[in-house]
Amino acid sequence: MNKLALVAISLFVVVEILVGDCVVQGIPLWVVGLIGFSLIWMGIICVKEKVQIKDWY
Repeated sequence: MNKLALVAISLFVVVEILVGDCVVQGIPLWVVGLIGFSLIWMGIICVKEKVQIKDWY
């Protein structure tokens, strides 16, 4: 597993433990955080793949 991924997941878990069961407009905050984290993580992976493809040619 990538060290950056391990750090990011650990940080996410710690924040979720500290926040607890906070609810925003009927939606648990951990669901919102998980969706946001996933979108940011996919964006990072997408940028890395584009850079590797450009370097390949």
